[in-house]
Amino acid sequence: MKNSVFQFDRCLGIGLNSSQSNFDDEFLGVPIMFTANKLLLAIALTSAAGYVQAAPVTLDGASFSVTYDDALVGLFGTPTLSGNTLFFTPTSFKAISTNGAGISLTSQTSNFDFLLKPSANLRLTSVDLNEGGDYLMMGQNSFVNALGQMRVRNNANPSMEIVSSIAPTAPLAFKDGINHNWTASANADLNSAAWNNAGSARVTLENILLAYTQADTGPQLAFTEKKYAGITFNVSPVPEASTWSMMLLGVGLLGYLGLRRRNQQ
Repeated sequence: MKNSVFQFDRCLGIGLNSSQSNFDDEFLGVPIMFTANKLLLAIALTSAAGYVQAAPVTLDGASFSVTYDDALVGLFGTPTLSGNTLFFTPTSFKAISTNGAGISLTSQTSNFDFLLKPSANLRLTSVDLNEGGDYLMMGQNSFVNALGQMRVRNNANPSMEIVSSIAPTAPLAFKDGINHNWTASANADLNSAAWNNAGSARVTLENILLAYTQADTGPQLAFTEKKYAGITFNVSPVPEASTWSMMLLGVGLLGYLGLRRRNQQ
């Protein structure tokens, strides 16, 4: 034992001496290999293991692109752009409460930046959100809900924002211990003149799932899960200058003909 302690003291002494940074010895019968460079590398790797670097991801569509931070989508999961719809199919976005556990709340908020391609000659007219999932309740004092907000902000003028509440299309009311589907929606109408020249917008999607059970006689269960969320960007053509000229000319001609007719009468 004295020999082992003596060898351990040697380990400490050599570890503190930079000229003797490598040794192979035994402490209590266990081989010890100490290398200063390896220790520094291990410390660096341990520090990096808990750090996740955010990286912007851009999905290109035919007439626009959508950019998001892949480290911040969280429970939504990785989105897919299909046509004009950015959609998600989450697998772990759920809330559950059992036997009087009270309120269980699960939420996620993420940003998505929409950018029109200059060559598309289009304008953003509205943003629609459609969501869906299922729920299961058992016991009269159980409750579930799916709610949240969708915010659309003009990137060129951040003070311009439209907020739309997410609400189920029908009450989540069945308490028969069987899975039932639910759907929810929201809409942001951008047809006002203030949005005519908006080539980019930020959509902030906040989703909340609630489940609640109250202590009662018999089993209580409240479960809800989100399985789909789709953001649809609706665009329409911007009339070209020649089109506006023809429209103005037509209106002027109609006005002239009407005035001439009145003069003749």
